[in-house]
Amino acid sequence: MFENINEERYWLNQKDDAKTRRLEKLRFYRRQASGLDFEEEMFRERKSYRVLFLTLTMKAAYREDITFPTMRNYRTRLFRDIRKARPRDELLYGIQGFVWKLEEGGRGGGLHLHLVIFYKAGRSGDVSICRALGEYWVDEVTGGWGDYRNSNANKEEHRRRWGIAVGSVGRDHHEMRDSLRKVIGIYMAKTTQELRGSDEDDKLWGIIKPIRHAGG
Repeated sequence: MFENINEERYWLNQKDDAKTRRLEKLRFYRRQASGLDFEEEMFRERKSYRVLFLTLTMKAAYREDITFPTMRNYRTRLFRDIRKARPRDELLYGIQGFVWKLEEGGRGGGLHLHLVIFYKAGRSGDVSICRALGEYWVDEVTGGWGDYRNSNANKEEHRRRWGIAVGSVGRDHHEMRDSLRKVIGIYMAKTTQELRGSDEDDKLWGIIKPIRHAGG
């Protein structure tokens, strides 16, 4: 779908048998289609967002102690807090929707959670919002065990790989939206770097759109 991108490298594992490769390919393209539909839906509803790319991790000293069920519990708590947020919870209430993906990094990277967040425009800058959400993960969700990477603070990293996909993105910012679609439709859809042996019930990827009151 995306020109000049070898999509096969984002779902193909040479060690897999033919059946597994077929299933991983189907999973990749199913995620891609759902993610791109979601991006389109979000920009039909609002003209602009602060788009955030936040990676939630654990401090290196604790990574070996964090099992998949533990990370899943942290994820569940964070998503519950986002869904239940009310206008007085200004930080979390600004989240209008997001795509998420749980991975296991190589070379000691440990379990980590990627989020592409559509945040209500008009609050403070995207870098500070992303930082505040990362600190919420550290302090309120993991009790100090967590860590995070704020990709909004390093936009040049996006420019080299996908083009600028984060920051203030408007409905008619075609170049930025093309880059955002690549992040959602390629990077967030990939099936590599996932926990082997996991199945669909493990919920390694998803889309969440909290209910927000009109004008909220």
